[in-house]
Amino acid sequence: MVWAHLYALWSTLLCVRTTIMLDDEVFRAFKQRAAEHGTSLTHEIEEALRSELAASAEAVKAEPYQVPIFRGTAPVPGVDLNSNAALAEILDTAG
Repeated sequence: MVWAHLYALWSTLLCVRTTIMLDDEVFRAFKQRAAEHGTSLTHEIEEALRSELAASAEAVKAEPYQVPIFRGTAPVPGVDLNSNAALAEILDTAG
């Protein structure tokens, strides 16, 4: 009996009790998942949060996007690269 009391006290110290507001549809989906897995609602929400946190951490560790560098000839003389209309006109006449 003493061990059960100590375990309950120990597990309470390692957890944080909080209240969250869930959309009814989200709540029902988690309750359904818990029933299917034979676990608790708390367990399913914790696992979803852990999964999201792990995915976020992996995204931070991912390599930054590298802009491809194209090698080739210089732009056609007289083309204004700052003008979409001028570029479109040149592409229309070339194609």
